[in-house]
Amino acid sequence: MPTHPSPTFPAPRAIFKLGAWAAALLVTAGFGLTSDSAQAQAPLPVPNFSFENPSAVGFPFGTNPSITDWAKNLEPAYWSQPPFSTPFPWPGTSGVFVGTAPNSPNPYTNLLGTQAGYILGFPGAALFQNNFAGNFEIGETYTFTLGVFGKPSLPASAQLRLSFYYRDTTNTTNDPLGEKTVFSQTVIPYSTATFDDSQPNPSLIDYSVSTSVLASDAWAGRPVGIMMDTVDPNPTGGNWDFDNARLVPEPATTGLMAMAFSGLLLRRRRGPGHA
Repeated sequence: MPTHPSPTFPAPRAIFKLGAWAAALLVTAGFGLTSDSAQAQAPLPVPNFSFENPSAVGFPFGTNPSITDWAKNLEPAYWSQPPFSTPFPWPGTSGVFVGTAPNSPNPYTNLLGTQAGYILGFPGAALFQNNFAGNFEIGETYTFTLGVFGKPSLPASAQLRLSFYYRDTTNTTNDPLGEKTVFSQTVIPYSTATFDDSQPNPSLIDYSVSTSVLASDAWAGRPVGIMMDTVDPNPTGGNWDFDNARLVPEPATTGLMAMAFSGLLLRRRRGPGHA
């Protein structure tokens, strides 16, 4: 009677590796997630992300209060009260400036182009935009990143906020487009230790805010809104500089699906009776 060799099975680790490889193959070939993922992870457009427009060349101090593609808040009521009832115009609380020498004698090492943006440390001073980057898609995680530097003219209490917002079209009391409703934020506190302006050619420091979108979220399907604004309640002045605004979405499910396929293949190779 002929004998047959006993079947041999790969070790569990080998099976797991095989499962992971097969899962990757399935994701790439069978489910088409790789191309979708790569497309979803491409940065979304942020017009005037490097604050190059319009030019500030020829303006006093190389600073232009006009700015292309970014909007500003309306003048707050306190601005017309002493000590702010001066000729200093509210639109001047944010804008663009020439970030290279000789206008900026100590330029940032990681400045993109020749200009950067600024916001003064007065409550309500802001720059924001939406309707450029599409809508908040369910299942996506969005990250807004900005290179920031706080100048020594800021007080210790100064804070700059990066945030995501959506327009609440049911509330048009202060804005006919709908009230800006912030739902995710990162607050950057000023400190001389973090923002050391005494060093030659300091670097703008990247800060980010992220948010994931669920079907139950009020902002799901609404235009993506990004904003930076001063949230220090004390109107003390000073200025924040920033450059290189980036907005990147990431799918929340691709990695989990690959792990699930890997685990499924592992269970099938082990057969019944194994936990």
